[in-house]
Amino acid sequence: MFRGDFDYLKVAAAASVHVAPSASPRRQHSRARNLYGFMTTDLLDFARQPLSDDVRKSILNGVLTGLVELHDRRIIHTGQQPNSVADIKPRNILINHDEMVAAGQELTVRQVRISDFEDAVQLDPGKSLRGCLCGNEFWRSPESWARVKQSLTSDVYSFGIVAIYVMLKHMVFRVPDEQLDGDNDWRHILWRHISYFADEEGLEGLVRHIGREDPYIERLVALAGDFGPVKPRESFALWHYADAEFPDVVDKMTNLDPARRITAREALEHPWFQAAELV
Repeated sequence: MFRGDFDYLKVAAAASVHVAPSASPRRQHSRARNLYGFMTTDLLDFARQPLSDDVRKSILNGVLTGLVELHDRRIIHTGQQPNSVADIKPRNILINHDEMVAAGQELTVRQVRISDFEDAVQLDPGKSLRGCLCGNEFWRSPESWARVKQSLTSDVYSFGIVAIYVMLKHMVFRVPDEQLDGDNDWRHILWRHISYFADEEGLEGLVRHIGREDPYIERLVALAGDFGPVKPRESFALWHYADAEFPDVVDKMTNLDPARRITAREALEHPWFQAAELV
């Protein structure tokens, strides 16, 4: 299968994805940037605005609806190229909103779209990506860090991290710049994966997913061993948030074991998302 070569016309018909309807990455990749409809901003910038929780929640509902539409077609958004920029992250989620608002009113969101499909892949049933370090380091799944099997639930994990950013304005894997230099940047970021989202069953499931003979297991074991009574994990499920349903759905989306992670559709059916308005 050619990189990103899936049925663009079907994807373009989906309400919450943003592609050039007449462009195939194989045929018009160099011109695709000129064929996209205009969107006001992206979610990385927009989420920093003073928005209500209801607006933030409705944006995430729109993103997740688009992700369900993609996954129903077995399209994984996470790019298959090494260090691909195509993944589920705020920069790849576009927003249309009213430019001018009256004093005391917040911005009105008109459209939410997932974008950047140049490296997306349509998976055959039972198939997965492997061998690539896919996506951005601040949003990628733990199985991508290990370069092992990545599938639709890898997108779900990334979306869970995006949801935290949108609701709490906190990039949980954003480590200081000095920790990104050199060959040990993975250590500081994976430490946070384990601290925030690991439990015993999830970590054991990730080990099975990677394979006990894989050299990467030594890294996980060493990082997991860093926690204990003196230095406990900072589990996200225990973070203070006014709405108790939000940590619950994030916890289910960010299970370290891909086999125990909920699907995009199951997340959309969670009570927290069911209570949201769709943009």
